[in-house]
Amino acid sequence: MSELLKNSLSSKYSGLSTGLTVKRDYTPVEWNEYFDQREIIECGNAGSICTYIRGDQGPLLLLIHGGGFSGLTWALFTKLITDKIHCQVLTFDVRGHGDTITSSDNDLSIQRLCEDVQCLLDARFPDESPPVVLIGHSMGGAIAVKSANHVRNLQALIVVDVVEGSAMASLSSMKNVLRSRPSNFPTLERAIEWSIRSGHVRNLDAAKVSMPGQMKLVTHIEDPNTNEIAGANSTLGVISETNSVAIETNNEQNNSRTLSNHYVWRVDLAASQQYWAGWFGLSATFLSHSCPKLLLTAGVDRLDTELMIGQMQGRFQFQVLPKSGHCIQEDRPDAVANAISQFLTRFKITTENSGFVPSMPCC
Repeated sequence: MSELLKNSLSSKYSGLSTGLTVKRDYTPVEWNEYFDQREIIECGNAGSICTYIRGDQGPLLLLIHGGGFSGLTWALFTKLITDKIHCQVLTFDVRGHGDTITSSDNDLSIQRLCEDVQCLLDARFPDESPPVVLIGHSMGGAIAVKSANHVRNLQALIVVDVVEGSAMASLSSMKNVLRSRPSNFPTLERAIEWSIRSGHVRNLDAAKVSMPGQMKLVTHIEDPNTNEIAGANSTLGVISETNSVAIETNNEQNNSRTLSNHYVWRVDLAASQQYWAGWFGLSATFLSHSCPKLLLTAGVDRLDTELMIGQMQGRFQFQVLPKSGHCIQEDRPDAVANAISQFLTRFKITTENSGFVPSMPCC
């Protein structure tokens, strides 16, 4: 090989040996990439509930998110499940989360949250309810379990990564987890980047649509001399734009203070601590429901004794989806969609769409 060719190849591929990195795109994605419509439903005492809808035929999958998330956590799963089976999807922002507005956003008691589910279904389907499948993740799983007895035409109950034993054990460390995360981000892109780098979510496509629903834009007036917030912050509402630019002013009448925008967490989960214990205590209630039941977890170690006995007795279907964190529906949406599709077709609650082949059965 000539010396000239060697030098050319060396120059062309030299970056490979130094570990080139590809810059990732953290641009937020809008809800309408995955849902047909976004609708605010007036629900009386439950307030104005923000819902996301896909499809209008077949059994209704009512998806309930976990604490701190929003209905957008189900975005990727929604598109996948409606491609696989004949169904319609309704998900919503729980009170105090996302774009839902109530007169008591801080009331996250399990009784109130279950009432909201009933109010939403009654408002959406005032006459006749379609067959309903309740699906909940974490706190949403507790809501699903504890509201199931009051849901008309309930066909199945599905709980994602919430069991009583592991949930109660993790409550003591929850405040430390909340303290360890950043309190604010300059842009949504930075929030999305943090969610991936920290392992909060492991799927970038999911984070790009889900994280904006977990953040809100606030304005601070800062004193450049002390670098401290000099004025009260005011919530500007839900911001879904793909780019947000910090605003800086040099107002002499305001002592040259700076007006800057930051994204902060929509929900102060630490303030809801008084309700945490009430969200759980659900194993016996889950087992008591007579409808077909499915439990999806990220690890077999999450089962408590009561559920282990119930699973051995065949009282519910159980499937482990490894290689995911707590937010399974975001980390592995296709695996969750496959498991739920197989479960619902197995019990003849719905039918497969053309081309969908069920995977191996649940445990």
